[in-house]
Amino acid sequence: MRTSIRPALVLLACFTLLTGVIYPLLVTGLARTFFPDQAGGSLLRGAKGELVGSALLGQQFSDPRYFWGRPSATGPTPYNAAASAASNQGPLNPALQTVVRERIATLRATDPGAQGLVPADLATASARTSARRPPASRPRGSPRPAAGRSRRCWPGSRPTSFHARSACSASPASTCSDSTRTSMRSPDELARPDPEALLEVAARAESPRGHLKIFFGAAPGVGKTYAMLEAARRAQAEGLDVVVGLVETHGRDETAALLVGLPALPRQRLEHRGVALMELDLDAALARRPGLLLVDELAHTNAPGSRHPKRWQDVVELLAAGIDVHTTLNVQHLESLNDVVTQITWVRVRETVPDAVFDQADDVELVDLPPDALLGRLREGRVYLPAYARRAADAFFRKGNLLALRELALRRMAQRVDSDVQAYRRQHGIATMWPAAERLLVCVGPGPDGARLVRAAARIAA
Repeated sequence: MRTSIRPALVLLACFTLLTGVIYPLLVTGLARTFFPDQAGGSLLRGAKGELVGSALLGQQFSDPRYFWGRPSATGPTPYNAAASAASNQGPLNPALQTVVRERIATLRATDPGAQGLVPADLATASARTSARRPPASRPRGSPRPAAGRSRRCWPGSRPTSFHARSACSASPASTCSDSTRTSMRSPDELARPDPEALLEVAARAESPRGHLKIFFGAAPGVGKTYAMLEAARRAQAEGLDVVVGLVETHGRDETAALLVGLPALPRQRLEHRGVALMELDLDAALARRPGLLLVDELAHTNAPGSRHPKRWQDVVELLAAGIDVHTTLNVQHLESLNDVVTQITWVRVRETVPDAVFDQADDVELVDLPPDALLGRLREGRVYLPAYARRAADAFFRKGNLLALRELALRRMAQRVDSDVQAYRRQHGIATMWPAAERLLVCVGPGPDGARLVRAAARIAA
C-alpha cells in the first residue's frame, strides 16, 4: 500500500507546485510585462494620481462638473459587480415612477440651465456594471456633436457636464458618445415610440406613392360608387384635378347624374372573340396624371390583351406613379374571405383582391346599408336591370346572405380600425390601454359549467 500512496503524494505535490505557484507567477509576470495596465485591474487615477476606480466597472458621478452616467440598479452600492441584478419593475410600477421623478428633480436642480427633455438613460437605471464602451463611443479628440444632440458618457469617462450643450473633457479617461436624443416621457407613461413605426411613417411621407382610398361595402348596390362620386365632386369643388378613369353606372340614373361635369378618360377598346370590350386606358391615365383618378370595381378582371390581368394591378401601377386613386370594393372579393363567402352564399367568387392591397390602402370608408333597404332598392331596379334583379334576389341577394355579408364587412372594418389604433399607439409610445372596447367579467364557480363559461367568454373576447 505504501508503494501506491507514495507516488500519489509526490504527484500531488508536484502538480500543486506547478499549477498553484509556478503557472500563476509565470502568467502574472508575462501579463505585467506586456499588458501592465490590464493586469493591474485597468485602474483609473485622478489628476493628482489618486485612485478613482476601474475602467472595468462603472462609477457613480454626483459632482456637477462631470457628466452623469446612467444610474445603477445594483443595490445600495452603485455598480456593485457582486450584486448585478435589475429591479424588474415595469414602467407603470409606482415605486419606479417615484424613483424616476426624484432623479429628474435632482438633474434639474443640479443643472438649472439645461433646457428640453431629460434623456431617458439618465432617469432609468441599468443592472450593467461593465464600463465597456459601445460601438458608438466617440473617440478622444473627435469633433464635438452638433447642437440639439444628447451625449451619454459611459462609466469610466470624465466629461465636464451632463448637459447636452457642454463639451467633453480632454482628459485621457474621457470618452463620450453621440446619440439621438431620447425624450423622457412623464413617469405615468414610461414608454417610447416604436422606432419601426416612426420609420414607416417617415418612409410613407417621403414616398412618391399615390394615396389610395377604398369605398368598402357588403354587397353590390349599397352605394359605394355613389359615395365615391360624391366625394369626387367635393374634391373638384375644392380645386382638385379629378378625372374619371372608369366608372360603371349599371344603368342607375342617380349614379350617372353625378358623372356630369367630371372629365373622363376615353376607354380602351379591346376585341375578344368578336366582342368589343371597354377597359381602363392605363397609358392614358399615366400620361394625364390627374390629381385624383376614379377607378371603379377594384376586383374586376381585365379583358385579354390588357397590360395586367386584374384591375387592382392597374391601380398598383397608378399608385407607384404617384397618382391618387379612389376605388370601390365589396367584402366578398377579399381573398382571405373567399372560402367563408362560398360557405355562406354557395357562390364561388372568382374575382378576388389580395388582402395586402386592402391593408395598404391609406383610407377605407365603409358604405353600409341594411339588408331590407338593399332588397327594396333591388326590387325597384336601382341595383340591377329588372331581368337580372329577379335572378339576383333568388340567389345571391337572399336576406340571410346579406346579413352575413354585412357582418363580415363590419368585422373586417373593425379589424382595420383596430390596426390603425395600434399603429397610432406605437408611433406615439402610448403604453396604457384605452377603454375603447367592452370589458368582460366572467364569474367562475366550482360547478360543472365553469369550463363552458370560460369557452364562451373566449369566443366573445375574440
